[in-house]
Amino acid sequence: MSETDSPEVRSRRLGRGARLVAIGVAVAFLAVGVVAVVGVSKWWNVRGISSARELALRGVAARGDDRTSAVVLGAAAVAAHPDKLNRSALGETLLSGRRGVAAPAGAIRAMALSDDGRTALMSIVDQGVTWRSLDSPIQEEVPLKLGLDEEALEASIEEEGRKREAPFVASIPLEGEARATALEVSSDGRQAVIGALDGSLGLWQLDDSARPVRVAKVPGQNSFMVASVALAPDGRTVLAGYERGSVLLWDLSSGKQLATLPGHSSWIGGVALSDDGRVAVTISRGSGYIWNLADRRSPVRVGAIPRTGVDGEGLDLSADGRTAMIGGQLWNLSDPARPKLVNPVAKEVDGVSLSSDGQVALTTDGAGSATLWRIADPARPVKVAEVAGVGELDMDYLTMYDVKESPGSAMVSGDGGTVLAVSAEGGALFMDVAGLSGDPLRDACAEIAEDSTAGLVSMRERLAGGSFVEPCDGG
Repeated sequence: MSETDSPEVRSRRLGRGARLVAIGVAVAFLAVGVVAVVGVSKWWNVRGISSARELALRGVAARGDDRTSAVVLGAAAVAAHPDKLNRSALGETLLSGRRGVAAPAGAIRAMALSDDGRTALMSIVDQGVTWRSLDSPIQEEVPLKLGLDEEALEASIEEEGRKREAPFVASIPLEGEARATALEVSSDGRQAVIGALDGSLGLWQLDDSARPVRVAKVPGQNSFMVASVALAPDGRTVLAGYERGSVLLWDLSSGKQLATLPGHSSWIGGVALSDDGRVAVTISRGSGYIWNLADRRSPVRVGAIPRTGVDGEGLDLSADGRTAMIGGQLWNLSDPARPKLVNPVAKEVDGVSLSSDGQVALTTDGAGSATLWRIADPARPVKVAEVAGVGELDMDYLTMYDVKESPGSAMVSGDGGTVLAVSAEGGALFMDVAGLSGDPLRDACAEIAEDSTAGLVSMRERLAGGSFVEPCDGG
């Protein structure tokens, strides 16, 4: 009998086989367990996303009726699942409570905003130029209602009285066929310069809100339309860009042309002046230049900004003249002879606006939105907010000039705290954007902290059967 046939050998073989079968079964069960755990994890994750999305949708639905609930629900959605959609919805909820009406329905042709964000100038088709304070929104007409009892009638009269105390809206008359195409407001909101379709320029004093006064006028030059204007701090010197490429410097107090800034040959997309009036930037479709205006009768071109291949339009300059936003690109002009591209903040924009300190920028994309950026670190611009529902400036009257660009339809004030924008529904709106950090959850929690925490308690009760994630520490 061989060793292989011995009972001991056969027993050892059977033992090894049993152990291998046991190990195989254990591995199989382990694999099934892993799959089950992964499946359950994915199920819970999907369930969490679904619950967060439900919170976000409830927050959107509550915007018009209960702002506190809208903010809390949106914040809870982001705390539960901070994806782009939930964050965007919360950001829009925060903005919805910070906006007001700047101008009633009407096609907007041009806009301007004072540095402090309190004075706006708007050219409205068939209505002329409107000037108003943005301290609070325009209240809609509240007609007195007849047939009410005494108490209701008193309430109606009180409501009508509040309407009449709304900020004054003044219209600045334009003579003849002139139509405003370019506007600029002084830093303090007390002066305005208006460029018109017939090429004329007017300087207005806005000290008396009931009686705006035109203090100077320059007739149209060869009927070339004014495309862009900038007002120097002396309150009388104006830099004007025209539709055929001319850039002229005017003393409006005397009505005399001081100088020509040559070099452009097409539509002037923007002109800008530093606060001391010594630095100017001008851009057209194919070129951009930096000027020294220390001697206003002999401007010196000190630098050029390449425009080849640029897919954005618009120009704005910081107060010190050292930072320029041009077509979505941020430029350092500390050495005007060698301007440096710091960062392409945004692409394919049709308008830009820059705060006085150069640390807040606004870009419009022509697709119905405007984006607010904080650029304290120019290498890493932070998206603070995205404003939806932005319309376009009225450009129908420019088809005869073959103007294909759509000028920017939103701007930020010099202090970076107010946005003025054309509304997609007609008219214009303004938004208080001061204090927004770019983190909607942080901004929402700061707002919630100012309100009663009772809102959070009632929210839990209303969400019976669902999941609620505490959005803020200590809430």
